[in-house]
Amino acid sequence: MNTSPLRSGNEGTEHLKQAAHAAADGFRKAAESLKEATGHATEELTEAGAAAARGAQDLWDQAGQAIRKHPMAAAGIAFAAGLVLSRLIRR
Repeated sequence: MNTSPLRSGNEGTEHLKQAAHAAADGFRKAAESLKEATGHATEELTEAGAAAARGAQDLWDQAGQAIRKHPMAAAGIAFAAGLVLSRLIRR
């Protein structure tokens, strides 16, 4: 009768195997969750980038239309912006 707190060799080995399998399963599940989350984030970022590109293109188109519609005002605004920038750069 073994009343020692230490387990026999087979019991300890079996316990370590079970713990290793449990850890491996946990890592596998965590990796799957991370892969899924990364996939979702990639999709969302791709959609957001496409929406931003469409918005930028729309803004560019509107600016071009405004310049064609009011060329003198556009030239005056560009001149004024140039003056302001040159004053800021000199400082």
